Amino acid sequence: IIPKVFPNSVFIHLVRHPADFVRSGMRRNWYSGKHDHDIGRIVPADPVIQQKWEAWTSIEKIGWLWNETNQFIENLKAGIFPEEILFVKAEELFTNPEITKGIYEFLHLTDFNMRAVQKKIQKPLNVQRKGSFPSYADWTEGDRKKLRGMTPLASKYGYQL
Repeated sequence: IIPKVFPNSVFIHLVRHPADFVRSGMRRNWYSGKHDHDIGRIVPADPVIQQKWEAWTSIEKIGWLWNETNQFIENLKAGIFPEEILFVKAEELFTNPEITKGIYEFLHLTDFNMRAVQKKIQKPLNVQRKGSFPSYADWTEGDRKKLRGMTPLASKYGYQL
């Protein structure tokens, strides 16, 4: 409905590496019943997937969330002209000031300040400090396989799992 109400709107699809997303969710105890917001977190509507849900590990559930969220965005993008969409990988945005410059250009903003962006990149503000879960490189092959099975969009976005 946004493009109809705001005909000049544009969209930025910001995606994060699925393993980083899952690790963050694991560190926050998503889908464990121990997180305050679990009650509002999406769960499968499909009865076939609902039957599997309880048997899934947290890695699978959070991987499903990553894929389901991005599939929802892909479905929305299908009804929008490609020139109205900018795809951005979070890990590139947070390390490469040229990505921020590209966002400014996409939004037709003229006050881009390379030095300010470089300074922000050097000292990230939103770094998770609590919770513990290993980096993807330290996962078991079984856990990696589970994530691959839940995130088919990863390859579309150029992520190797």
